[in-house]
Amino acid sequence: MVLRRLALAAVAFVATSAAIAQTVPILIGRSGPVDGFLIPGNTGFSNNDVALNEAGEAALRLSSIGVAGSRGIWFGDGTTGDVVATGDPSWFFTDADLNNAAEIVWAQTDTPANGIYRWDPVGDTVSLVTAQPLGTSSWGTVQINDAGTIGFRATFGGGGRAWASYTSSGTLNIHAAEAAIQPGSPWDFLFTPSFNAAGQIGGKALLAAGGNQIIRTGPDGGFDVLVSDQAADGGSPFTSLDNSPVINDSGDTGFIATVAGQRGVWFSDGTITEQLAAEGEDGVGDIEFFGPAIDNQGRVAFRAFDAGTGRRAIWLAESGQLPRRLVGAGDLVDTDLGPARIDSPSGIEFSGGVTINEAGEVAYIAVLTAPDNVNDVYGLGVLRQAFAAELLFADGFEPIPRERRGP
Repeated sequence: MVLRRLALAAVAFVATSAAIAQTVPILIGRSGPVDGFLIPGNTGFSNNDVALNEAGEAALRLSSIGVAGSRGIWFGDGTTGDVVATGDPSWFFTDADLNNAAEIVWAQTDTPANGIYRWDPVGDTVSLVTAQPLGTSSWGTVQINDAGTIGFRATFGGGGRAWASYTSSGTLNIHAAEAAIQPGSPWDFLFTPSFNAAGQIGGKALLAAGGNQIIRTGPDGGFDVLVSDQAADGGSPFTSLDNSPVINDSGDTGFIATVAGQRGVWFSDGTITEQLAAEGEDGVGDIEFFGPAIDNQGRVAFRAFDAGTGRRAIWLAESGQLPRRLVGAGDLVDTDLGPARIDSPSGIEFSGGVTINEAGEVAYIAVLTAPDNVNDVYGLGVLRQAFAAELLFADGFEPIPRERRGP
């Protein structure tokens, strides 16, 4: 891997300070203490991640449904919403994912039949897809692409993990495996992975020789190293790499890492590595420990505090632009109950990570309260929000250039 320093005097880009078209959050679903909008009332989904496709349809794991407390999977788009799968309160469901055909996948354990499941929107049916590889005790980060291939991390009952994919024709591919189950493997631990349309799996890996890397793997077991920390490569600027980096359909990665004591949001295609945002700069406060999301244009969405307000927010960062605060604590949202505020008596206004799609939207979960009373909680809301492109030179003047930043 080559880390290319981009902060050169002769290489600069224009960061606009022009006006940004405002975007409005759209409520996809809400569950309150008693009632709900497209999601049953008294339903829990705190700290779960929303999956979002290009049509703006969403899938969500429900940790408990109503008084009975059943587990389940929900699907909706802001106009309709249904619980499409349910299970006993003792069953464990992973977060769900969906593709552009609205097929939803997740994994179940502690059930009569453990494995990866799929909901078919055409027949409104739920079926067990696979319990492979043999010896797997749990399946994590289950994701499906438009070809119907499912990528995931398998954890084995005897110890060890592997990144794997399962095609719609029933072929199982092992992308990477830990040394505990594959002697000679360079990896001691494989962290939460990301899966793309090209059938690649990428993520952070702990090397048996020491240090961490972000790698991109193929179904044939081949891999590329995109980023290394200093323990793995003495020439790297990164003292640490956060967990849960993501890859887009080109295999580029968005990740959070620390350089010289400063955490930042980064992009890399394996050759060019660029910082997109950093703590303490451009209004970005402390970056939270949630994985980012990346689209095919290399735009990275992430959670961080707003340095101006000291409150949580969701941001978008991309090459050539200042990081943008998309939405944050204190903002107003239109709901089925009328105007509501993103707020919380506990001070934790967002729950789970942020998702991005190829239609220029992000999705997230936020606590909603009455606009003038933080203690009047309307419940948890699932929200979708478009982000508009910044308007270059909208004021008729060329903004002050800002250099591209590299390690």
